[in-house]
Amino acid sequence: MILFSQNILGIKRIILKIISCLVIVFFSAASGQKKIDFSVLDNKNDKLIEKFRKKYDIPGLAISVSHKNQLVYSKGFGYSDVEKKLEVIPSKTKFRIGSISKTITAVTLAKLQEENKLKINESIYKYLDSLPVKDYDITVEQLLSHRAGLVRDYQKSFMCGENDLHRSNFYSSFQKTDFISKPGVDFSYSNYGYMLLGVLIEKLTGEPLTKTKKELVIDKAGLNHTVPDDGNFDEDTSRFYYRYKDKLGIVPCTDCSFNYAPGCYLSTSEDLVKLGNSYLYADRIISKESFKELLTPRNYDKTYGLGFITRKDYYGNYFFGHNGAYYGGMSNLKIYPKDRLVISILINIKDNSINFDALLDEIIFQYLDLIKKSE
Repeated sequence: MILFSQNILGIKRIILKIISCLVIVFFSAASGQKKIDFSVLDNKNDKLIEKFRKKYDIPGLAISVSHKNQLVYSKGFGYSDVEKKLEVIPSKTKFRIGSISKTITAVTLAKLQEENKLKINESIYKYLDSLPVKDYDITVEQLLSHRAGLVRDYQKSFMCGENDLHRSNFYSSFQKTDFISKPGVDFSYSNYGYMLLGVLIEKLTGEPLTKTKKELVIDKAGLNHTVPDDGNFDEDTSRFYYRYKDKLGIVPCTDCSFNYAPGCYLSTSEDLVKLGNSYLYADRIISKESFKELLTPRNYDKTYGLGFITRKDYYGNYFFGHNGAYYGGMSNLKIYPKDRLVISILINIKDNSINFDALLDEIIFQYLDLIKKSE
């Protein structure tokens, strides 16, 4: 009887081991099916990007792609400093990101709304009681969505010594500025309107705008190489170039001291991908409900929300994000929520003939196609 019981126990152990092995094999196979070898696209990406760089004679370029919060491609091309032949390193080389900075401003305001410090559908005059009264009222939401009817830029130049707009004379400039359309009607892209949002944030927090954006967004997104463009450039900051008569020149000093709400930040392509993932997984910084409000289109053709471009690419795939351009730099950040893809690109020259869309759409199409084939 004892021998029989021991045999039964032995059989049970064998069965349990078999079941355990089957479970391990099953889950290993399942996880193997989900793992996609994106490296098969690397060579094709390299050729596409290098062809693009040579076509537009771009000094230096960095590009990064992530899938489900993991980098799957990140490379530098050309030079961050042409004279010294310094290579571009996507994790370290900082470029000017231009208006991608507007997304950080928008998320900062969304966070302040969650903290009950403002409501974006209310009048700007409720919070800035010293702002000169104009013919029309303006809401925070209209400023965020570029529907406040304000001019694109007030100052004629951002060069050091030539910039005639500062925090000290902003209210007087607002008094002198005429509306170009009635607020809430037309989409009219306005860096000047975002400067007003910067004034608002400083009034609400009692802190410099750069400090608030760092605490509420940049630090929470884990961005270690995203800083204000204050002219204090370290060895990892790219040179900023312009082209005149087929010759490269270095952009002279620019004054960003009052331009941190609409632009004037430096970042790396890998930091921008991190930023994109902090938007993709929105509850890292603000609630999903708050982020949904930012992405809700406000203009007539449904391509711009509150600080974010929201539209479909050439292949019909929905994305949100922003692009940017400033002296000596151009940028683009695209986030594809359905497939959890983020792509960023940065270059160290501003050239209005350069359009990133065709390149980025083609690269993303390859990743989306590979994801689909792996399902």
